[in-house]
Amino acid sequence: MYQQEDRKVPAAEDGFPYPESAILCREYFPAADKLLISCQGKVLQRQLLKDDQWSVFTPKACFLGNAGHIAIGQKPAHEWGFSGKNQLFAWSSCVGSLYSLLCGRVIAYCGDFKLWDIAGMLPILRNLDYPILSTAGSSEPLSADLSDDMFILDMSDKRRWKVCNPVIAAADRRTALHILEQFHNLQKENLI
Repeated sequence: MYQQEDRKVPAAEDGFPYPESAILCREYFPAADKLLISCQGKVLQRQLLKDDQWSVFTPKACFLGNAGHIAIGQKPAHEWGFSGKNQLFAWSSCVGSLYSLLCGRVIAYCGDFKLWDIAGMLPILRNLDYPILSTAGSSEPLSADLSDDMFILDMSDKRRWKVCNPVIAAADRRTALHILEQFHNLQKENLI
């Protein structure tokens, strides 16, 4: 059993239903005492302080509507405008924003980040069928495959490992694209 700061990674003796050779992606959310694990197409959860058993994680989707908050990263907060009626919630944690999305606290997240910021959440969101789309004109799904030109890899670039374009994530593609239509880049419009 691997332990670090009382955070247990699953093993057979914990009743974890997958072999030790399985590929895992994990995110731990201390405020909620929630460990999410993505493994073999499933997302499992466990509260570590309560020493709960593993169970399937079921997201609480918050779908399109004027009442839902939209989480945004620092780049959109400083450089973009928003013409929608929803409240924007800007903070510095893309992982916290994406967890809030999975818990139904926000209807979307729009922001940018470095590869390691999203590495654990990307497979979790994929396995739950939550799209993460590029805000570039194509709105293609974000890939962690470095050969897909989604991240800046030039060693001389101070933005190395950063996503090339901000992304938008929501419970479904329709919601993500609708919210995205309401953002506009103030720099491109010469407003800042």
